[in-house]
Amino acid sequence: MKDIDLNQANSNLIAAAKRLAKENHFDIKRDNFTIVQPLTDHQAIILSANGQGEHREIKIYGNDCTFILPVKDEWLDIFEKESE
Repeated sequence: MKDIDLNQANSNLIAAAKRLAKENHFDIKRDNFTIVQPLTDHQAIILSANGQGEHREIKIYGNDCTFILPVKDEWLDIFEKESE
């Protein structure tokens, strides 16, 4: 296991966000999204972007107790399906 400083972890996460935006066809400057990069011993660095215009909020933070559950084949009824 290697140590990584927070600034480098932030840079890596921003680069990953740009790559994921291109691969998944979302607008990193307008769409709401969250990206979680799990690390060793339940640590994670998390980027979230929410809101529009002057109310847009972007947060990047580290967390020392993060758990990622397996994906479930379920759709939340608060979101519109793009295609079936």
